[in-house]
Amino acid sequence: MAKITLVDQIKSKDEEAFEILYDEFHKIVFYVIYQIVKDSEIAKDLVQETFFTVYNKIEQFDGGNIKYWILQIAKNLAINYYNRTIVKEQQVIKNEEIVEMVSSKQNKGLGKYDELLDKHFEKEEKDLIVYHVVFGYSYKEIAEFFNENPKTIGNKCRRLVGILKSLVKEG
Repeated sequence: MAKITLVDQIKSKDEEAFEILYDEFHKIVFYVIYQIVKDSEIAKDLVQETFFTVYNKIEQFDGGNIKYWILQIAKNLAINYYNRTIVKEQQVIKNEEIVEMVSSKQNKGLGKYDELLDKHFEKEEKDLIVYHVVFGYSYKEIAEFFNENPKTIGNKCRRLVGILKSLVKEG
């Protein structure tokens, strides 16, 4: 008898299986989207849109790692939103005061650590730290997402976490 997977259950429109998938991945999906749009309310909306897309396009999933398929959908939706928003803003914004006001808008992310990470790390470095420390992904999982060697990711993460620990002790 063949083993029925979570994806197979979702393909047969099993709502409980879909809830399990949502519960497992919605936090990392939010993080990926938030890093692009920098607005928690918009990120929440795009998380919902991501899982709506997953549910409606699950038949297109051809195997492999479901997490990375979902994260790619989330990333694409966030980039598309961001690009549409930028185009609209460029058409509407006409003076530097408005540009300055929009760019100084306060958002909530990882709380007090968000500013620390933004100040001392590049975006990719911040992502590596968050994927490993906050979400607990292994070096191998992170390496798959970034399409890099797990040993390289491991070395980068250890170095970055060491720097972060020093910064937290100083602060």
